[in-house]
Order: sequence, then structure tokens, then C-alpha cells
Amino acid sequence: MKNRLIPIIAALACTSAAGQVSHTLYYMESVPQTNILNPARQPRANKYISVPGANAYVAASTNLRPLDFFQKDGDKWLTPLNNGFDYDDLYDNYKKRLAIDANVNIGILNFGWRTSDGNYWTFSLSERVSADAALPADLLKIGDRGLPSGTVLDFATLGISAMAYSELAASYSYAFDDQWTFGARAKVLAGSAAAKMRNSKFSIRTGEDKWHVETDLEILTSFPLETTGCIKEDGTVEFDSVDVREFDEDRDLIKHLIPSLKNPGFGIDLGATYKFNDNIRFSASVTDLGFISWGRDVSRFKSDGDFDFHGINYNLDNPEHNDDFQNAVDDAVDSVLTNCQVTLNHSRFATGLRPSVYLGAEYTPVYFLNLGFLSHTKFHPTHRVNQDFNISATLNPYKFPASATFGYTINTLGLSSASFGLAVRMGVLQFYAMTDYIPAKYNVYKTTDGDEIPAPHNISNVNVSVGLNLLFGSKGYRDRPMTQTSSIITE
Repeated sequence: MKNRLIPIIAALACTSAAGQVSHTLYYMESVPQTNILNPARQPRANKYISVPGANAYVAASTNLRPLDFFQKDGDKWLTPLNNGFDYDDLYDNYKKRLAIDANVNIGILNFGWRTSDGNYWTFSLSERVSADAALPADLLKIGDRGLPSGTVLDFATLGISAMAYSELAASYSYAFDDQWTFGARAKVLAGSAAAKMRNSKFSIRTGEDKWHVETDLEILTSFPLETTGCIKEDGTVEFDSVDVREFDEDRDLIKHLIPSLKNPGFGIDLGATYKFNDNIRFSASVTDLGFISWGRDVSRFKSDGDFDFHGINYNLDNPEHNDDFQNAVDDAVDSVLTNCQVTLNHSRFATGLRPSVYLGAEYTPVYFLNLGFLSHTKFHPTHRVNQDFNISATLNPYKFPASATFGYTINTLGLSSASFGLAVRMGVLQFYAMTDYIPAKYNVYKTTDGDEIPAPHNISNVNVSVGLNLLFGSKGYRDRPMTQTSSIITE
């Protein structure tokens, strides 16, 4: 199993949508996708169609900077895998866990239109992959100290949640009066694959003669695994013998992983905007409230109890064990999996989506300029909350074929960076691209092995949104009377 299943789960975790689009998009009303972050916000275009498959969002973030993993040693850089690395600073920054999340959203179809009474409908179909992983701080003890007798490792913060699914959504923005606009988006979901860990207790105490392990954890998957031949005589699972089900051709596996109604789900987004006066507006939304229930190819591996077994002994102060962190981790994982009693059943399980909360305020001193503030709070299934604050200046001219936003994003982890977005219209065709995090400085780290690794100096987040739209009635009016067009005509 370790040769095939673990890389697949890791790929889900590392290639997976902090929201569906960059929050830099929030105040760019010339780009229809602004509606994704708040279903109450109405795009400027009276009608739009996104070019199928040409809209994408890719993001990844951690709670540590690349700089935290490199230490200068002469003309070389040491990493946690090298002997001589000083772990004290890394312990301070690492806190309880290293948290990683990665997301991808590919828009297959997206279109919308304004109704005669000034309200707005949108429909969309997209493919989404989202994943979060949490690596406990005690993993660093293996690289720092090895595994001498008396070492206590607490892995209770170890976790993973990854899923791939399709999303069919419809939203409606309703102009209640001259001040209030409300919006809602309903989503029907169909899952493709998932992996999740529930971890209440996982600790290891090493000893001279034996190791003691305490577990209360469960690994849940919706994936075509071959488990029929892995049950031992005592009814427990020989975990290392679990493998991916054999398919005659790769396309059969891909076909098997297409979204299924056996993995149904539902989600909802809610939003509102309030026009305080002609120059000031407030807005709020919550997105990705929902869940997916997994019933196809479900496997639930559970370990609950205390176990003693002969362990391994790695001490990285021993010259023979220098730079042997990866082998130490691999051997420790293999030993735990081999000796812990794991049971298996195939009952359904559910995974939640990753909700985000947006709170915004904007000031429009002139009709083409928005000065905005945005708070974005994202809730991760690995018990982590990520908070961003963004200030921006957005140029939304009504006749000029381009709009842009310039901003600055501050993360509560102490990280900050510039943000930028651009939209260009050529006739009815619009191209847009934006990012919330622009690293101002890069370092090239040269390791003791001679490898050169370029990395941002002080940025741990990255996201990019790009897309193509066809816009109709996109110029709008300087005083924005579009929600009252029909009543003006009637009178």
C-alpha cells in the first residue's frame, strides 16, 4: 500500500480551492466572477457567458514561510534534513502543527443575466479539488533528536482532509429596495474521491526494549482500494497489504473516479449588500456551507487502543544516522502500521466544505474609483482558521476597456504582500487575471547537496485566478441606475 496509496492521497493533498477565486476580485464589478465571493453582488454586465474550461483558480498556503526552513551556514543553506540544523527557531514558528492547504477550481460553464426588474441570475458548473493537511510539531523531534529511549511523540494534531467533486450551482441576487440587496446560491455536489483522518489520540513513547503506542484514530477513504485479501485471522487489517484496485487500463480508473450520485452533497452561499449613501456601501457573505456524503468505494480503517512492540532506534547525533530523517520517519510509520491493530468497515461518512466569511466596506469618491476594505476568514477542517485583511483601490471605468485593482493583503500570521488584478475587454471578449499575494523578494537557497531552490523570502500563500468571459451590455451607466431600468421605461 505504501508504494501506491500514500502517493495518491498526498497528491490529493498537494494539488487541490481558500475560496473559489482570489479575494482581490471582490470589488471588480466589471468581472462577473465577483458574484462568486458574494452572491448578492451583481456584475456590471447585463449578460455574460464564461468561455468553457477557460476559468481557473489555483491556491496553496501554509502557516510557515520558506525562510523558516532554511538556515545560513557559510555559503550553503541547511534544511531540517541536514545535520547541524538549529531547530529552536523552527519550533517557535511551527507552534503545534504545520498546516498546508491547496485548492483548484476549474470552471466548466458559467453564465448569468440581469432580469427586467433589476435582479440577477447565474448558473455554473465547475470541478473542484480541495485539501488540507496538518503535520504535528513532534515530527521535528525525529529530525532534531532521533528516537532515543524515553522520547514521547504526540501526533494528535496529525490530520488530512482531501476531496475532489463536481459542483452545479444556481444563484439569485434580489434588489430588495434602493439600499438592500440579498443573494443566495444553491449547490448540488457529486463527489469523485476523498480521504479524511479523524484523530483523537495518537502518541508514541519509545523505550529500550519496546515502544508504547496509544491510538484513537480513523482513516476514511472513498477510493477504489483492494481490501479483500488484507484481513488477518484475528479480523484485523494487514494495513501494508492494502492497495489500489487493479484496472485493465488507466482510463478505467479515471472512468471510475468520475463524479457519482452515490457521493451526493449540497452547499449554499449567502450574501447581502447595504448602500449607506451614494458613496458608501457595506457587504457580507458566507460561502461554502455544506457537505458531501460518501458511499462509493468507502473504506474506514480504525485503530483504537494501546499497543507495545519492538521499535527502531534512531539517534541523529550518531554519525551513522546523519541526514537520515526521511528513513527514520519511514521506518517509524511502517513499524506503527505493522503493529497497531486496525479494523475495517465500509459504512458511509461525510465531509464538510470549507466555509469562508467575507466582510466588506467600500467608499466611492468618484464613479470610477472604489476604495475597499475586505476581511476574509477561512475555516479549515484541520482545526485551523486563516484570517486575511485586504485594502484596495479599484478602477472601474465605464467606457474604458480595462479595469484594475491594486491592494495590500495582511495575514494574521504576520505575513503581508501586495495584491493586483487586471481585466481587459476586447469587444465582447474579456480576459482577467489576479492574485492576492505578490512576493516582493526571492531567495535562491543552495543546500549542502549543491541543489539550488528558488523560493519567496517572506510569503507562505499563493493564489492565481484567470479567465475569459463574453460580456454583453458591459459598460453600464455612471450613476448605476441599472436596477431601476424597467421602472424608468414604464414611466
